[in-house]
Amino acid sequence: MVAAFTSAMAPACRLVHVDVPSELVMVSGFVGRVDALQVLADRLARRREGQLCLGGPMKDP
Repeated sequence: MVAAFTSAMAPACRLVHVDVPSELVMVSGFVGRVDALQVLADRLARRREGQLCLGGPMKDP
């Protein structure tokens, strides 16, 4: 089930949009540019899964 986007999510979305380019550059240095997007997508999926299990946002990124 995917949660509907609400205006309360907007600040978090802005943070993600700001952080993604720098994270992509950093991860590209470890795994290469081709695999970097998949690595970030996998990390995001794990974090989301952790939030669903805990019933709230993770405090320590």
